[in-house]
Amino acid sequence: MSRLQKRALPSKESSLFKDLLSLYETRQLKKGLKTADQILKKFPEHGESLCMKGLILTHMGKRDDGLDLVKKGMRLDLTSHICWHVFGLIQKGEKNYEEALKSYTQALRFDKDNLNILRDTAQLQTQLRLFDALVETRYALLRLRPNLRQNWLALAVAYHLNGNLVQTKNILEHYETALRVRACLFLFVTCS
Repeated sequence: MSRLQKRALPSKESSLFKDLLSLYETRQLKKGLKTADQILKKFPEHGESLCMKGLILTHMGKRDDGLDLVKKGMRLDLTSHICWHVFGLIQKGEKNYEEALKSYTQALRFDKDNLNILRDTAQLQTQLRLFDALVETRYALLRLRPNLRQNWLALAVAYHLNGNLVQTKNILEHYETALRVRACLFLFVTCS
């Protein structure tokens, strides 16, 4: 069985896995743990579910058990962006920022347009003062979501931190122009 076949879950369990991700994000850890167990009861070697269960356990204070599950899940699915992201989150929680960034970079190899991973990567690049890489990451976020003001401003800040004041000014002016055009279009549409 290939790794992709192993990762693919039937419809019911796939829906449960989406719920698991949502429960983790909203910090409903006990419900998330039960959901992970439901999936793992039928698919005990589903690497992504093992990693998510491990992440939840680390947040519940069971660090060693959680880390063991994450490592087991990683071994089962080395091509999963979710597994690599979870491993990065664990590393970040242990203040091992360089290793966390390596894990995020690996996760981006498998899902280069994942907004959560890109944001986490940018945060660590800022913390580690890797400003050249930060500009690239912030540009990728802007490319994916150009309608969000925070992405324009974050790219301008990245250029500023990198010492490129001309490009900082250009980004801010470009965003200001886009705002004016949008305001004119809005007035035109509402007045028509």
